Amino acid sequence: MNASVLDCSSRWPLLALVKVSLRLLKERPDIVVYSLWRSRCFYLLNRLVLPGMQHVLFFHSASSAHVLDALSTRICLKIAGVIFVDSEATKGYIKKHYGFSGKVWVVPPIVQASQVAASKQPKKMIYLGRVNKRKGFDNVIRFMRHVERIDNAFSLDVYGPVKMPANMEKLIVESGIGSKIRFCGSIPPEQTAEIVSKYQYMVLLSPNEGMALAVLEGMGQGTVPLVYPAGEIASYCTDAYNSLTADGLDETSLLQLARKLIGLDSCYDEWRIVSNNAVYSTKEVQGMDKSLLKAISELSY
Repeated sequence: MNASVLDCSSRWPLLALVKVSLRLLKERPDIVVYSLWRSRCFYLLNRLVLPGMQHVLFFHSASSAHVLDALSTRICLKIAGVIFVDSEATKGYIKKHYGFSGKVWVVPPIVQASQVAASKQPKKMIYLGRVNKRKGFDNVIRFMRHVERIDNAFSLDVYGPVKMPANMEKLIVESGIGSKIRFCGSIPPEQTAEIVSKYQYMVLLSPNEGMALAVLEGMGQGTVPLVYPAGEIASYCTDAYNSLTADGLDETSLLQLARKLIGLDSCYDEWRIVSNNAVYSTKEVQGMDKSLLKAISELSY
């Protein structure tokens, strides 16, 4: 089977539309997979003008990012016969909120082979993802405030696709932890594993998640996740075994998580055990490259 990835990025949506259409007309693939909400206008158009191909939507989250995401999802699912999702949590969300009754393939994410650094930066945490309330970044700020009050040697590096929003910057300043949080910009996908491997801890305290690929990527590099077990996270993160988990997102729970962190960090041998368990836990996760091709191949028959 031949497979290719088409980058449709462009500052001009019309140019991207032309680019996609020309490529599809030239290659005439049997199956086209559409990922992320911006691709759904192409999905709708191509269902009309390229009926000889099979068009499949791919969903990556157990929540909608905004109104346009929710609206485009509802419209597209009205005509979709089969979809791909990244986890059972996302599958459940799609079925419950949109009443989708077609075929759903769960396609788990790829986890890169461990590139665990020989020595990680002590008391350094990393956050990967969008910096907004929907992703729980306000919870991360509140958590960091508790950590700073117990041990002010900890710091957090934030890697996200856009500049820190003004409301998040304001919350950081009001929390008095501005010197403990650094925004580092985005990471090219091919550099993610190398960068993540340098940190002792990864933080994700979002109330809405699917598979949470960032957490799996961190675990694969021996970076201990500090998480709220939303979505599929609970299926592969076990508190004090391969991660530290928060019982809730209220102040008491975040304070308890901060105390767990300080306790684990105080004993390197215990941290190393949890770090090794994190790496081990990702070894049985099937790569998206293989599982996606398997799903596509079965759709072909």
